[in-house]
Amino acid sequence: MIFSAKIGKYRHRIEIQQKVESQGSSGEPIHTWQTVSGLESVPAEILSGLGKESESSSVKRGQKSARISFRWTDGITEEMRIIHNNIAYDIAAIDYDATGRREIRLSCISGLTDGS
Repeated sequence: MIFSAKIGKYRHRIEIQQKVESQGSSGEPIHTWQTVSGLESVPAEILSGLGKESESSSVKRGQKSARISFRWTDGITEEMRIIHNNIAYDIAAIDYDATGRREIRLSCISGLTDGS
């Protein structure tokens, strides 16, 4: 029996969220995040990149990059974010596989804005 090298590839679980805008009581815009229906527990592969620190306004923040891949899903945009192990990842770029509709690969960054 021959086993595929991709068995177990999607061993992580991610949540895909979109930004929701509303108005506060005094009319100010309020931004919150809401999980996209049906995308609460998406099997994915997460490959972490090197971390680095940045400093702004005398505050050091860690930043980590990741490549997150999962089976094709319609409607994924760079305005969304990924949650994995309580870490929010901004979507920096979306890359589709060569066949077009089998897999989505996201280049993501965590730590700078936490997806906001």
